[in-house]
Amino acid sequence: MVELLIIPGFGITGITGLGLLIASIVLSFLWLAVSKAILFSSVVTVVSAFSIIASIKILPRIGTRRGLVLQATQDNKLAYRTSSAELEKLVGKVGGTLTPLRPAGIAIFDGLRVDVISEGGFLPKNTPVKVTLVQGRKVVVKAIK
Repeated sequence: MVELLIIPGFGITGITGLGLLIASIVLSFLWLAVSKAILFSSVVTVVSAFSIIASIKILPRIGTRRGLVLQATQDNKLAYRTSSAELEKLVGKVGGTLTPLRPAGIAIFDGLRVDVISEGGFLPKNTPVKVTLVQGRKVVVKAIK
């Protein structure tokens, strides 16, 4: 539980837990007869399988598990879906910065959000800009005076 909730990864707690698990199995069979050991192993296997199946079915509904599993979906309408060919058409277009350009940021041209790079360094938000160069996905803009 410590490894699952506090320290993710297979570190000291994981190695210690694995060692203790093996030691408990070995020690539990030392005092049992062979027939009882087989019965005990069978019961433990069935109970473990039931516990795993129950936790897979029940835990996603419990709040603790929700933090471990991604629930959000990706909406392609919100993603940047512009191709390099579309960006080539932006040369000479005038738009405005949505974020400060330091020298990179986001600008909007005809309703299209584009990652841009400033030609002259820092530009504040809402500065009118013009596209001067497009090389692949790299869009260079300069401020309009």
